[in-house]
Amino acid sequence: MLFLAHYFKPLEDPELKLDFEKVIKLIMMHDMGEIETGDVITVAKTSNHDEIEKKAIRSVMEKSPDFVKNEIQELYDEMENPQTPEGRFTKAIDKLEGQIFWVEREGVEMVAHIDKMAGLDISVVHPIMMNKIYALLDEYNLPYVRRFMEVIDREKMKTGLI
Repeated sequence: MLFLAHYFKPLEDPELKLDFEKVIKLIMMHDMGEIETGDVITVAKTSNHDEIEKKAIRSVMEKSPDFVKNEIQELYDEMENPQTPEGRFTKAIDKLEGQIFWVEREGVEMVAHIDKMAGLDISVVHPIMMNKIYALLDEYNLPYVRRFMEVIDREKMKTGLI
């Protein structure tokens, strides 16, 4: 995510208004709960996962050094419901990273396996998920990230990855 954020920052923020230090912190903290729970792809998450992740964040906070403790909940909340340009940018980069993962055959096989285990059909779930991501990118006004995502998505379709 850090590489992607660095790449897209000058494109999406040519006036240098983003607090990039906050973006870096958000990237570092965005999956803190997964230290306890492991990673679950978005389409396989249920309402139970939200509660499990909130408990996991509290557990990570309790185990963390004091200098980090105070920021974990705030940064986690910002990633879950971004209210700042930095939060929206970081959430978009997180979505993009997930799509790049799919470009590799191993990534597609893993996603298909997770979907099968969750009782999902990737050909049905994928367009629904992409429409939500595109709407999010439009709302956040991140046209370069959106165009890059569209290219990746077209390539996935063209090469039969979906």
